[in-house]
Amino acid sequence: VKNVCKLSSLIGILQPHDLIGSLALAKWNSWYLGKITSISTEWTSVYLFDFEKEEQIPTQKVIPNLHKTVLQQILQARNIYFDLSKAIKKHSL
Repeated sequence: VKNVCKLSSLIGILQPHDLIGSLALAKWNSWYLGKITSISTEWTSVYLFDFEKEEQIPTQKVIPNLHKTVLQQILQARNIYFDLSKAIKKHSL
C-alpha cells in the first residue's frame, strides 16, 4: 500500500520530526526517490539518491513513504473508519 498524500497535507496530522529520515518521492523537475532531512511548512530538504545531493523542495511536492500503521492513524485522524489491514489481506494475491 502506497501513500499518495503530499507532505503539506500531512503536517497537521503527523509530527514533522517523526518523518525525518523517511524515504519519499520528491518532484524536482521530475519525481525522484530521496530521504527527508528537514521539514518546514513551505520547504522540505530531501537528499536525492540519483544526484547524491540535498535539495530544498516545496513541501507540497514531497510524498513520504508511510508504514501501514501510520496510514491507519491518518485515516482515524480524518474520521475515516476503515480496516486497512483487512482490505490489504482481502486484495492480496
